[in-house]
Amino acid sequence: MNASEEMLDRAERTAGRLRAEHKEYKRLSTEMIERLRAEVERLTDTKEELWLPVVGWEGYYEVSNLGRVRTVAGNFMQSRKGYDDYQRTRFGKILSAPSDKCGYQMVSLSRFGNGTTTRVHTLVLEAFVGPKSEGMECRHLDGDPANNRLENLAWGTPSENQSDKIQHGTTNRGAKAAGSILCERDVLAIRRRAASGENRKALADEFGVAERTVSAVVTRQTWAWLEECEDCGGSGRLPRITADGPDTCKCSEESGGRCHGHGWKVVSDD
Repeated sequence: MNASEEMLDRAERTAGRLRAEHKEYKRLSTEMIERLRAEVERLTDTKEELWLPVVGWEGYYEVSNLGRVRTVAGNFMQSRKGYDDYQRTRFGKILSAPSDKCGYQMVSLSRFGNGTTTRVHTLVLEAFVGPKSEGMECRHLDGDPANNRLENLAWGTPSENQSDKIQHGTTNRGAKAAGSILCERDVLAIRRRAASGENRKALADEFGVAERTVSAVVTRQTWAWLEECEDCGGSGRLPRITADGPDTCKCSEESGGRCHGHGWKVVSDD
């Protein structure tokens, strides 16, 4: 066996050993992940940073309960088109996570010459909570898309996610919609005054919109999701007086929607 054949044979044996080690690591990591998830549940309120393998990237990347992603230090087989596989040593480091146009943090993952870019919140939930069920999506409970701490994330339905956005004021519905002239208080005022008998044409002139816009608001063809809070009469404050002044209305979802001191509530996601 000449020198080149001996070198090739040694490289193939090394590659085979590394692949076998990677397969064994994946087997062991599955058992370890379940144990770590149970430990995470027990330490929900801890300030300690806990790390789990990124699902599908075991042995290459890890994600923490604080929303950080890092590479795993070690020797890996690297592929490059047109060349034989070769061994590469990688040192562990925290990955940068720039935000996309929606404010969600992204990381780039790569292995054997293949890569992908994914949102950090997905990696956190898949590792610490489990896979996403069909029809579910990630909820940021505080409304901050860049806060990927485990306690701030949950799988939820699109309806739940939309309700979160409305509560946090991050949706483009209502006054935040592009081209919107009316705001929530305008809509409630138009409905009250129209119900009391005021002329719709006069209301349209006063609020600077077309008469058909006022008619659509009154008949709930538009803004159907918005209703006045009956607890505070649309004022955003309860009728009782305390030593500190009027109480802010905090009517809950159980009473038919959310007010939170605005004077209106969301009663439908339609």
